[in-house]
Amino acid sequence: MNQVSRVVPIAVVIAGIVMIAGVLVVVLHRGAIFATDPVSPSLQTNVWVTGVARTGTGAEAKRDRARSLAVAFFRQRGFIDAQIAPEPPRPIDYEQDSHVYVADQIVDLRSVTFAPLARAMNALQRDVDPTERTVSGTFPTPPFLPLAFAVCILYVALLSISVAALETREADVNRAPRGMHPFYVATQTLLIGLLVLLAMVDAHALLPASRVPFIVAAALGVGILLLWLFKTRNWWQQTVFLRCAFVAYVIATVLVIVSDVLALRVPLT
Repeated sequence: MNQVSRVVPIAVVIAGIVMIAGVLVVVLHRGAIFATDPVSPSLQTNVWVTGVARTGTGAEAKRDRARSLAVAFFRQRGFIDAQIAPEPPRPIDYEQDSHVYVADQIVDLRSVTFAPLARAMNALQRDVDPTERTVSGTFPTPPFLPLAFAVCILYVALLSISVAALETREADVNRAPRGMHPFYVATQTLLIGLLVLLAMVDAHALLPASRVPFIVAAALGVGILLLWLFKTRNWWQQTVFLRCAFVAYVIATVLVIVSDVLALRVPLT
């Protein structure tokens, strides 16, 4: 059997330290990272209330009724009046094509943390106006958007590299398979950390539209890890350190799956 490179244990240790340190930093500072805006003292989103009628006064009455429904809904979800700020009503618009009057108004909703705003917007359509004709809201911008972009970009990059690690054939019989090259071992190690961070980002984003892409991305990452571990399993038996490392990789992959399941179980409303 070909000998695994002596650099592999070094790659395991260094990449493992980087991976664990990165995950720990995010976990230990998750409140500041995922909950609050580092720039603004409060987070804000907008809710549109609309009234449509054949007369201007009728449109205003429907708009005011829609605003009352929205305000009552937010109060039921724990928002206080200081967090609910209706802006001045917009001028009534007359639509020539449909011959109706439209009365609009924006209600600003504020919170010091992200989750209440996101869950309120997710529940708004379900609990107030499924048609979104009279009451509709904009999903708040996550304060951790830069982190989310960074994790996604790095994940796609590492996922692309990780595919090459599945090639375990080697033309030179005196060398270990490519699947055990120190570079690919380090890549797979970092991929585990990024999968955990990806699950954390999706769990805190509370965005219904991100669920399916997250499931696909997580399934690809976990699938590549499992296939890589299966194809390289024999190469991890050469030393005590490598055997222990292999067990650690299996446990870490199981933890990734658990984190994915927990992320999907986070309530959106």
